[in-house]
Amino acid sequence: LQLAGSAFCGYAKGTMKSTISISEQRSGIVIEFRLDDGLESLVWYDGALMPVKKALFVSKANGITGHKIIFKSQVKNEVDTDVFGDNVSLKDSADEIKPTTRQQQMMVDLVFDETLYKSNRYFVPESKQQETFTIRTIGKMMNDLAGGCDSDDKTYETDSEGKNLLVIVPRVRAVTHKNSDDNITLLEPYGMPIFTLARSVLITNEEPMEVGCNYGFNYWQEYCSSNNAIGIT
Repeated sequence: LQLAGSAFCGYAKGTMKSTISISEQRSGIVIEFRLDDGLESLVWYDGALMPVKKALFVSKANGITGHKIIFKSQVKNEVDTDVFGDNVSLKDSADEIKPTTRQQQMMVDLVFDETLYKSNRYFVPESKQQETFTIRTIGKMMNDLAGGCDSDDKTYETDSEGKNLLVIVPRVRAVTHKNSDDNITLLEPYGMPIFTLARSVLITNEEPMEVGCNYGFNYWQEYCSSNNAIGIT
């Protein structure tokens, strides 16, 4: 029995880049650091799989590169009671750039914002990979068995849940940036992502089988849009 959340394999040899070429964008093999499941998005931090919200607490980071944290204070401007039982003015804390511990307790969402990248954004596999694949480099050959350009988000997620066993999870680390007034620590991606089991599964067959991976609906939207623009279907 293989448990959900277990590391399955690596992706490929490659490097992190801040920008990519049009050909790399259309290749379909570049992995963008983008957390589309909000604070529940999974990441590998310090050798363990966890929601990014937990990684923020464990690392004591102030934020995540390329993403904006939405606090309760930015949703509901009134005095509320925080997790410590003290009355705090949420309105006063709404515009803080560097959240305090109490503000971290009031995080309610995480949204993608490409203007906030302070690190490399894309993992780009090397053009020439080794001929013999290993457990660390075989992930590049994984297909999305639910993918295509003819489904909506709900249809895709339903199909993917039934057909794919794996999800791609980025590795992150805490990096401190020195500013003029203060330092800020962000979670940032590094190295190749990890293919992880989306659910517990018992594999009993002795013959080889194809294992699918959820690329995400946003991937297919961007990939299909980009290739349709040049007549590729």
